Amino acid sequence: PTEGGLPEPTSLEVPGEARRIASVLGGCLYTLAIVDADPNECGELIQALSETGADRLALIRAPTCAGPCTWATRGDALIAAAERIKPNLVMLAADARGRDIAPRMAARLGGAYFAEPAVHYGPHGEVVLSRTTFGGTHRERVAADELDVAAVVTLTPGSYRPALGRDDAEVLSISVDVEPTQVVYVDSTDDPDADLDDAQIVVTAGGGCDEAAFELVQQLADALGGQSAVTRSSVEAGRGS
Repeated sequence: PTEGGLPEPTSLEVPGEARRIASVLGGCLYTLAIVDADPNECGELIQALSETGADRLALIRAPTCAGPCTWATRGDALIAAAERIKPNLVMLAADARGRDIAPRMAARLGGAYFAEPAVHYGPHGEVVLSRTTFGGTHRERVAADELDVAAVVTLTPGSYRPALGRDDAEVLSISVDVEPTQVVYVDSTDDPDADLDDAQIVVTAGGGCDEAAFELVQQLADALGGQSAVTRSSVEAGRGS
């Protein structure tokens, strides 16, 4: 995803780890971006993505893709690009957008979906994806070079380092003709308390807090120069929405 024509910070972590995987396996790294303008007018975006260590930049020109980044608005364009590139491994950030897109993309590609695995590098050039299953009682391990179908992986934001590259990546322009999405973008409102990842101070109301406590939580957060939040149990109890 991009913001103001440039990649978002969470988006830069993904090609960083993908660069390391591609280097170990000897593969070609594509970095994809969906744009609604002529690629010749995307100089800043191309420069920013070139610095992530990509071998090739695939700019998917899809003017009909608009609104929030979801499977409904971006899925068809991503599948059209994947059918041309034929990737073995697709990686996205495990934010709300990535979690919405990744499993659906894996299903459309007839591939495998790995949610937030740990990435291990072996002494003999192997790359292993592992994650706990069944409540942590088992661990699933898959070697990347042993997959016989495309794998779609989401990476936990904040857990990987962006890669740094200086070479200009080859730019591949892909024009796709997809049907306009049925999603209607109405409006958006900025919520300064919504971005907790970068907050230095977070004051949280748990499930034991009643409605009267939420105002005190907000006042304390304001006094400390922090942000307020609520736990899942509080939300499930119908409070702090």
